[in-house]
Amino acid sequence: MASDPLLESTELVCWKVAGGNTRVRRAVSIPGLRGALYSFPLHSDRGGDLHYLSACGSGAIARVCIADVTGHGAEVAEFSSWLERSFSAHINRDSPAGVLRAVNKRASKRGLELMSTGLCLSYNSLNGTLRYCLAGHPPMHVLRKGTCDWDPLRLPSRGSPWNFPMGIGTSTRYDVANVKLQPGDQLFMYTDGLTEAHDAEGRQFGDVMWQLDCLNVASLRPEDRASQLLNAWTNHSGGKNSEQDDLTFAILECQPFQKGNRYTLFAQNNLRRRTRR
Repeated sequence: MASDPLLESTELVCWKVAGGNTRVRRAVSIPGLRGALYSFPLHSDRGGDLHYLSACGSGAIARVCIADVTGHGAEVAEFSSWLERSFSAHINRDSPAGVLRAVNKRASKRGLELMSTGLCLSYNSLNGTLRYCLAGHPPMHVLRKGTCDWDPLRLPSRGSPWNFPMGIGTSTRYDVANVKLQPGDQLFMYTDGLTEAHDAEGRQFGDVMWQLDCLNVASLRPEDRASQLLNAWTNHSGGKNSEQDDLTFAILECQPFQKGNRYTLFAQNNLRRRTRR
């Protein structure tokens, strides 16, 4: 698979949702966050990895969710599409855990023998507060501006029924953690199709990824960092994700905090929306 340039651009200001389980090479802009999103399905145009972005009604809160449904094929692709619609129904929920709980209950009641790991975050573009939760998913990492160290954002270790993948049971609960970010900080999130891709000798990409220059240079733009990471992944795996797993990852950078409050942003953004029609 060649390292394609970013062929699409998505900007979400308010009352907007973008997502799916299709092939994506996209520059993204959501309230307070800008960067790049890549997603490459296994075998076909639609896969088991799901990506979902939204801007709340006021344009103050951004949400990002990625999920990885076990297995492959048409049934998994249909389930991923259903998950995207379920996430979309909760665009104005403040708590990412509330989103995962609601989606998990609906997923568990479907009766499919499928489960999905997931990561869900809400970012307040007014003050830099990041709230996040995990459903059996690899943690995302944060790179503080001017540093070269990516710190994993983990959750407390708990037993049942906490933080399990979606679709296992309706009693699962999800921890929410908070962290304060500053303009220039970057976030990195991915599915295991990135880290578990192997080379001819069987070495996983996750074993070498954190030593790459593209993740150890403080000043790189997220779009450049993501493009170089994709190149490295392609060189490592021979581009044979079609023989391994779906691949999804995003690198996003915090922008200067928006001024005002949710009420002033609501008025400003919805006025802009009406005048553009």
